[in-house]
Amino acid sequence: MERPDIFLHDDYRAYLKEWFEWMKTVKKGFSHRVFARMAGFKSPNCLQLIITKRRHISPSTISKYLNVLKLKKKEEESFE
Repeated sequence: MERPDIFLHDDYRAYLKEWFEWMKTVKKGFSHRVFARMAGFKSPNCLQLIITKRRHISPSTISKYLNVLKLKKKEEESFE
């Protein structure tokens, strides 16, 4: 499985869901809790809440998501 292409998604939630599934195949033991730690969140289900449309990514936390996603500049712009 290849890293998901952000330019093929209109919805950042769909991209995050596909990215998360990809990471689980790439990194053994990758989970919502691991993502939260990497991003610096206290809540282990922050990503899950975004993917399931229960929360939105706020302008103050988008940099935390981008830091973990490790996107290139144009990809970051598309994500934002």
